[in-house]
Amino acid sequence: MLQESNHPERRTRARQRIAFSCDLYLCATGETCGGILRSLDFGGARVKLNSRNIALSGRVQLRTGTEDHGSFRVVWQNGQEIGLQALIA
Repeated sequence: MLQESNHPERRTRARQRIAFSCDLYLCATGETCGGILRSLDFGGARVKLNSRNIALSGRVQLRTGTEDHGSFRVVWQNGQEIGLQALIA
């Protein structure tokens, strides 16, 4: 967590931190990988992947339980953590 930093915050609203089990459906391959949904808002999400040996890119569908949160694009990955940008249909 950044305490005293001059790092500019690009979000206009704070994301709620959460910890829900989730699945990412990889649209390009049809595969599914599991993770923990760490934050979610109208513009994007952050997920910690269960697997250490996976690199994601492109479009994914985000699901928690029986709820489909829609389509997202992987915009960054740092180890097991990925950042997702919401795609508007």
